[in-house]
Amino acid sequence: MTYEIAAEISKWTYEYPYSVYNLNGSEESAVEMLREGYVYALDTEKNLFGFYCTGMSARVPTKNGKIYSDDGYLDIGLGIKPHLTGKGSGSVFVNEIMEDIFKKNGIKKFRLSVALFNTRAIKCYEKSGFIKKDTFLNPKKMEFLTMVMNSDRFRTSL
Repeated sequence: MTYEIAAEISKWTYEYPYSVYNLNGSEESAVEMLREGYVYALDTEKNLFGFYCTGMSARVPTKNGKIYSDDGYLDIGLGIKPHLTGKGSGSVFVNEIMEDIFKKNGIKKFRLSVALFNTRAIKCYEKSGFIKKDTFLNPKKMEFLTMVMNSDRFRTSL
């Protein structure tokens, strides 16, 4: 992740109800993305398509702090450029993210959290092989769903 790309991503604006994913375009938002675990993704024409993050950066804060456990799953989070969402490319992007992570460190167990109202994303994640696990509230009392995937579809040797 570079500062310039992080600054661009921090200014992305999604339409309601997806506006809950909007960042505020601040310097703080951009700097947060420079932390370890954030990666930007380009499309085939080298234009910014989206990003993903892993580990603690990918975890949604919880109201009670108890939903996440160290059970071998790698938490992932992702975002797609607003005008590219809802066009059917999400599951391809999710699969490419998991393949990239597998190639880098061999991880095959993934977990993500998604706002429960976001049925579009939930369908995308299910298409990629995720299954619904738990629901929880974030500190603002918005309901989220955790989804997990333990896949043997990745090659065991590169």
